[in-house]
Amino acid sequence: MEAANIARDAFHTTFKDLLANGQYSDLVISCHGDTYNVHKAIVCSRSGFFERADRFPGKEHEEGKVDLPEDDPRAINALVQYLYEGEYNPHLQDDEDLEASRPVPDNKNNTFHYQFPHTCVGSYCHSPYCNVCPHHTCLSSTCKDSCENFTCRKCTDYKAPDHEAWQLLLHSQMYELGDKYQVVGLKDLAAEKFSRSCRKYWNDKEFPEAVHHAFTTTMECDMGLRQPATDIIAKHMELLNKAEMTVLIHKVNGLAASLLELRAKDVGWIKLVNGTQV
Repeated sequence: MEAANIARDAFHTTFKDLLANGQYSDLVISCHGDTYNVHKAIVCSRSGFFERADRFPGKEHEEGKVDLPEDDPRAINALVQYLYEGEYNPHLQDDEDLEASRPVPDNKNNTFHYQFPHTCVGSYCHSPYCNVCPHHTCLSSTCKDSCENFTCRKCTDYKAPDHEAWQLLLHSQMYELGDKYQVVGLKDLAAEKFSRSCRKYWNDKEFPEAVHHAFTTTMECDMGLRQPATDIIAKHMELLNKAEMTVLIHKVNGLAASLLELRAKDVGWIKLVNGTQV
């Protein structure tokens, strides 16, 4: 088994080296000054767009060059990486890794959580088993009003420690490129990365821009990005306290309706039988 893994790693390294050194390259991809010496056997077999560009007469076919001026250079860099490696940076993390990036609970019972809204549990609010955040103090004068379904502003101001919320927009762009350039498997990977990043960076300033891009670059029936974005907003309705989110909901077609439908199902206004609306 170890020998097989070594052989597989060597195979992947060979493809990465081919891209890095451009050896045997027979096609050039360019985007805003960035150039990639690639191989038709690889990119044309993985992308319907590049296959057509090479097959049919035209400037691209005659000169062996394809310029992509309409796209983000960072996204094209990730696209080329995916064509050769089947992955793009940042690599997909396990859910355990995402949870590990949360703040470490500081109470001896390890019962704090960072799911919102918070609610105290147990017979008394001062019970050591309360699932409340470390910033919340139960007082007799405020306990009744403050300890049920409340959202702690200090917790929601939390930012993930690696400051990589920019990847939200990148994953949305990669989903778009997977569709635009007909790249096998890219949309599924980008959708999974987008979904996990939404769960991690939902409270970051980058989130509204990524959601806007996701909704404005996909068809209404394409729920690959729309669904996880809607689910996260519905789960964290405190986001509506942010002006940019309010503008987004009014501006983006389909987002408000999706949120309303999701919340209606949660409160029972829309009846479901075996998961199907009736």
